[in-house]
Amino acid sequence: ISHFILLDKGSIAMTGEMGDVIDKYVSESVANTESCAIWDKKQTEDKPIQLIHAEIKNSEGKPSSTLSCDEDFDIELTLLLKKQVSSVNGFYTLRSGKDTVSLFQTQSNDTKIKKLDNLPIGISNIRLHFPKRILGHGKYYGRLTLLNSQNWSQHYDMVEPCLTFEINDYGTDYGNRRPGFFSTLIDWELVKD
Repeated sequence: ISHFILLDKGSIAMTGEMGDVIDKYVSESVANTESCAIWDKKQTEDKPIQLIHAEIKNSEGKPSSTLSCDEDFDIELTLLLKKQVSSVNGFYTLRSGKDTVSLFQTQSNDTKIKKLDNLPIGISNIRLHFPKRILGHGKYYGRLTLLNSQNWSQHYDMVEPCLTFEINDYGTDYGNRRPGFFSTLIDWELVKD
């Protein structure tokens, strides 16, 4: 049986199964991350495709790490392709800061058109649009994963945290006290017999 060790400043913080140790490491590193509306890669790597820039933009198109439930927002990703890649699947996952639970995930291959396959060599810009009232209040940490859609064990790039932001609910009476992950407003219709 293999055991994995998580070290913290030279001391053993945890031992256990690989997945448990990785989850603990990610949750602690993410919890200590400040909100960040712009992310830039310091140096490109020798990968066929990689993320080099990311921004979260509010409904006015300005970078912002503090948003409202009542506004649309976009996550813009800039990819660098050093060579043509025919099979790419991108995953953008949002997690809460308190744990490693994936609250939301979108995939580039969710639609029939594989939008990341065969991108041209050079720079490509991708926009992920989030309509208002999809996510509830809270702090969110993004992770971008780019992998081979025909061989999921072949990762091209993974960035975490890739943008960190906070959403507030100013538009309802219960506001940021509302429990749950979603902020969709449901109409309570009185039905007459």
